[in-house]
Amino acid sequence: MKHFEEIKQRLERGESLPYVAMLNNEGVEYAVTKTKDKYLDIAKSQGSFVLHEWERKHRLELFGKVVAEYLNYCTELAKNGLLDTIRREDD
Repeated sequence: MKHFEEIKQRLERGESLPYVAMLNNEGVEYAVTKTKDKYLDIAKSQGSFVLHEWERKHRLELFGKVVAEYLNYCTELAKNGLLDTIRREDD
């Protein structure tokens, strides 16, 4: 919990977090595919297919769903010992 509080304080001060993220392109593809229906539902409810025209809460809802699906994909990789298929974005 202390670590989470430190991250929160850094963000409140406007500091960026270090870029150490790793990316799996197949996982991104999976997440985008799994969230297509959510995107279409929100777009219709907002009257626009342009993300920046949506209310913030709806953008957060979509991005949250994408992140959750990506993490689901990575969890399955981890369960099956396949995390070495993920690479750093700058590799």
